[in-house]
Amino acid sequence: AATTAASAAAARAAIAAARASAATTRASAATTRASAPAARAAAATTAASAATTGASAATTGASAPAARAAIAAARAAAATTRTSAATARASAAAARAAIAAARAAIAAARAAAAARRAAAAARRAAAATAGASAAAAGASAATTGASAAAARAAIAAAAAATAAAGAATAAAGAATETARAAIAAARAAIAAAGAATKTARAAIAAAGTRAGADIQQMQQLRQQLQQQLQHQAEEQQQQQQEQQQQQQQQQQRLQHLQQQLDRQRQLATSRHEECCTLQQQLHQQKTAATKELQKQKAEAEAEQRHAQQLQQQQQQTLEELQHQCAQLQQQQQEQQQEHASKQQELRQSLQQQQQHVSELARQAEEAAASAATQTAELQRCRDTAAGAATDQTAHAAAGEGCKGSQCSL
Repeated sequence: AATTAASAAAARAAIAAARASAATTRASAATTRASAPAARAAAATTAASAATTGASAATTGASAPAARAAIAAARAAAATTRTSAATARASAAAARAAIAAARAAIAAARAAAAARRAAAAARRAAAATAGASAAAAGASAATTGASAAAARAAIAAAAAATAAAGAATAAAGAATETARAAIAAARAAIAAAGAATKTARAAIAAAGTRAGADIQQMQQLRQQLQQQLQHQAEEQQQQQQEQQQQQQQQQQRLQHLQQQLDRQRQLATSRHEECCTLQQQLHQQKTAATKELQKQKAEAEAEQRHAQQLQQQQQQTLEELQHQCAQLQQQQQEQQQEHASKQQELRQSLQQQQQHVSELARQAEEAAASAATQTAELQRCRDTAAGAATDQTAHAAAGEGCKGSQCSL
């Protein structure tokens, strides 16, 4: 019964372990499902960041024709401002201010490009973090029966990826704001250039040389803007390719996660079937154990009844033996008393016999003394008979009769 109970307890422990493993598998599957939307959200955030970057690039590209129009207007202003040197100096100063504003716009555009690069790096880091979280989720799904710590780590990694994606989105927003500030600065520069053009129309003739130098500087600025736009276009194309690759990788990871989820579902189903089988086995073992316990209980009751009967018989036998012992003790006491009385009688009889022996000894002594006396008398008679024989040889018959009488004596 103890072995059956121990096996039943072991079966219960195995079922509990299987249930715990199934619960861990379900929790890991739920964690993987939860991390999959987080990865999708990170991918969506990356796509939104890419769209924001594209919009900022489009805005910068839209500002380039305005800059070209400003350059053309400056050229027209330079052609029409050759009438006055003094006004040309003022217009030159205004042009220098416009150039400084344009340089500031270029620096802002460069800062925006650097911010976009930082945003791209942040997106790459977010994609790498998302990949790490997906890999951690895959590892946690592959090692379902290990522990829930890997799933928590995957959740933390997914949260970190989400935070990184948020940071990338914030960086992209900052880049967008920087680009907008650059566009506003360019518009301000264009407005300043227009104002300078209006004020420099009267005095552009005397400042032809400086205007030519300014035109060369504007051409250089245009070339720089064109190079920057081309570089930005190349960077955008590279970023789009990287985003497409990241999206493909994320889709592959999502497919891998889906396959792992399917395998986990199959594993959970098989473990559930094993749990059901173990429960059936446990029920059968319980039934067998119950029957065995009932049988053992009946045998124990029968043995207990038999033991009670034996105890009663032994009690009766003990009582009988005690009664017999009491009788034997009483008989022994009676025998001892009888033996004592017999010994007393024997002592008395022995004393009587001793007295009788003493009497017999006295009588024997008396008989011995009488025998000695008789022997002496017999000797004397023999002597007398011998004398008479010698004297009466003739009378043999009479002597024989005398001998017969002596013999009778």
